[in-house]
Amino acid sequence: MAQVRVRKRGKTFSYIFEAGKVDGKRKVVEKGGFPTKAAAYKAGVEAYKISA
Repeated sequence: MAQVRVRKRGKTFSYIFEAGKVDGKRKVVEKGGFPTKAAAYKAGVEAYKISA
């Protein structure tokens, strides 16, 4: 099972997770611009639910 990871990018936070494999390559979803770590994680969990 994939996990949602959060990292700081400059002054904002980003989430990143692996959505699956496409043609043998990893499909990675990343989005940034969140003001807090908690906001990025919450948005990442919601995005993961939609992609799964």
